[in-house]
Amino acid sequence: MLGPHLAIQTSSGWDDDHLHVFCAGPFRFAPGYVELDDTVPSELVTMTDLAALGIRELAYRYDLGDCWDHEIVIEKVATGGDATGIECIAGAGTTPAEDGQDWYDDDDGRIPHNPIPAEARVYNLGRINRALSSLVGIIDDG
Repeated sequence: MLGPHLAIQTSSGWDDDHLHVFCAGPFRFAPGYVELDDTVPSELVTMTDLAALGIRELAYRYDLGDCWDHEIVIEKVATGGDATGIECIAGAGTTPAEDGQDWYDDDDGRIPHNPIPAEARVYNLGRINRALSSLVGIIDDG
């Protein structure tokens, strides 16, 4: 089952080392193994479920300590069993390394040294879609 969380983790190159929550329509999701108030286990929702409900926007937070917030818009949904994969069509910025190991803040919150150049983590549509194409066998056809 391809859920939004797996698609976001894959496209960001992360290893799911942190907790996440996301809102989709009137629903709030989090991992089922933690007890967060008013949430549905995120592993129970698929991209197909969101499409069937007409939900096209997600507010996703990863790493509940550092709070990496993302706004995700689903631009197009294949219908009638035509789904053959998931594809990113646009984005911007850089992806923080998992666990923030490339962030070195001083006592004033400045970043005096960053050993991993941002160019190595900059948004790259080809890299993201190659990673997402590996999820084709996980597509849930409803």
